[in-house]
Amino acid sequence: MRLKGAVSLLAALVFCAVLTAPAGAIVGGSDTAITAAPYQVALLYKPWGGSLLNQQYCGGVIRDETHVVTAAHCVFNFDVAGKITPVDRINVAAGQDDLSSAGTAGLQVLGVSAISIDPDYDPSSYDRDAAVLTLSDRLALSTDAGATKRALSLGDSTDATEASLWDGTGGDTALVSGWGLTDPSDQSSYSPELQSVSVPVVDDGQCNVDYLGFGGIDASTEICAGDGTVDSCQGDSGGPLVVSSGPAGLDGDLLAGIVSHGGTKSKPCANPTHPGVYTEVGERGIRAFLSAQSPVSPPENQSSPLLGGSAQAGSTLTCSPGVWSGSPTFRYEFVSGATALTALGSANAYRLQDSDVGSQVECVVEARNPGGTILATSPPSAVVQPAAQPQPPPQPPPVPQVDTVPPVSNVTKASCKARRCTLEVTVSDAGFSKGIKGLAATVVSTYTGTCTKHKKKVRCTKQRTKKLKPSRLSSSRFQVVAGNLPYGKQVFTMLATDNADHTQLLPTKKALRTRKPARR
Repeated sequence: MRLKGAVSLLAALVFCAVLTAPAGAIVGGSDTAITAAPYQVALLYKPWGGSLLNQQYCGGVIRDETHVVTAAHCVFNFDVAGKITPVDRINVAAGQDDLSSAGTAGLQVLGVSAISIDPDYDPSSYDRDAAVLTLSDRLALSTDAGATKRALSLGDSTDATEASLWDGTGGDTALVSGWGLTDPSDQSSYSPELQSVSVPVVDDGQCNVDYLGFGGIDASTEICAGDGTVDSCQGDSGGPLVVSSGPAGLDGDLLAGIVSHGGTKSKPCANPTHPGVYTEVGERGIRAFLSAQSPVSPPENQSSPLLGGSAQAGSTLTCSPGVWSGSPTFRYEFVSGATALTALGSANAYRLQDSDVGSQVECVVEARNPGGTILATSPPSAVVQPAAQPQPPPQPPPVPQVDTVPPVSNVTKASCKARRCTLEVTVSDAGFSKGIKGLAATVVSTYTGTCTKHKKKVRCTKQRTKKLKPSRLSSSRFQVVAGNLPYGKQVFTMLATDNADHTQLLPTKKALRTRKPARR
């Protein structure tokens, strides 16, 4: 499922939840010796314990002895929204086909010293889904027969001998490999043995029609391959789509694509009407990024952007980008919630409008260098107040009145995106009211986690309570935001208090659910 269009940068990261699933394991394939695909590596996520099989979460391709090509979504927005995965969380395993075995003489497990992602990678659509990992040591590569580690050449759309692959008409056959799911209906069907399968390349026009309901594909940067019986699936992301050009055997193999995404949320793999989608390695800009001799790390935010100015209609807010490493260039966008108030651009100032009254404004800073594009968001402004008005003439003192009724809160809007839920709450106070003092809120999360039983880790149901700090939008409206929630059921409880120190008699409750985005 693809989602394209004018949305705020801040909201773009959340939209991944409604896109096509990132790609996973091989469906319809067969066991493959590493000597038949010596360019294949496994990406291991280090906090997961146990064997290589228990740590493998994505694939990769050997570019040279110190660099591995993979998908950007394998190392960005993977565990923390909008951030690069720390290099100390990732290892690369090369020279091994059976991840459940104790290892072979050719096995190397190396750390990662740097990560670079395509600066034009769009996490909301998976467009230009490409990354390069710089290894902490050198791979022992060989071109000898029976080699277990070998570099794979990158495809090139400007090469006349490869023209048929990039003309968008389909008809070619390519090989895809990985350790992911072999049965899309069984989340435990990850293969310990490397799998590979030949997949038919699909015509760009037909693939675009297949995905029209999700925004289509970008035929200049994506390739489609697979049918209803053979495909990549969850766990294969970042792995190779390989074609042969020129001499027979491994010497003629080329990296044509990187496993990216595809299918639908109900049927993410081997979907007859939604083939797998791959990053097109031969596209000029993507190939230039992947072949850079010294990939650089993306910018890193060291202190948050800051807003300056008065939060009052008619006043101007200015955005300071904060402190960054990596010598990036900056663009700015002013947002209110998920609504973009300005287009992304060089202007770092925004004049507050009457329509902004009662809301809070944030500045999203896009920092870009050749190693990637990273976003950072300022703390929100104060609630925007109306423009200053002329003082009215003095009025006679009001007749004293008594506030006798407790307030009542009511949830008027509620939604969750990924691990973040937002509620809008209106508080009413019948009769004469001295005004609303505030709103207290908590959330109880019920989710599935891991417990230790009989010295073994098993799945179990857990609960967590979190006290929240609602933001006042106006005299009687509040916004309740809860982030970093576990995936599961969320029960919010609200109690309002008025300035006469009356507390709401019965709490207001609202149950929501956070759902984990599908991922390949």
